[in-house]
Amino acid sequence: MGSKSFIEEIKRKINLKKQREIPESKRLAKRIKYEEIIVILTKRFKISEEKIREVGQRNNLPKKICLYLLRKYTDISNEEIGRYFKIGYTAVSQAASRLKREMGKAKELKKVVYDIEMELLSEE
Repeated sequence: MGSKSFIEEIKRKINLKKQREIPESKRLAKRIKYEEIIVILTKRFKISEEKIREVGQRNNLPKKICLYLLRKYTDISNEEIGRYFKIGYTAVSQAASRLKREMGKAKELKKVVYDIEMELLSEE
């Protein structure tokens, strides 16, 4: 498609936001490693990775945010995410969608997730 500097310039000009509906935009968006997401969440919520991955706890906000961010910012499949969290692959999609809906209703939650996203995207 072009040199790295060309791609960066285009991304800057159009302020590219990755959208699942546009596969090529996903390729251009910054790739974030799952470990980066985990590190930020463990620090932000002052909990262990095991606590984030804990099975059977319904109101585990760090886990919900982690599922949402993994789907949004990584190329990891729902199946792989599900194995990691010991849940079904459809539950991954449902949890991410549910958090997105909750963010639409709760400004505080939206701000928490936004702040985490900004921290993820600012790391280089």
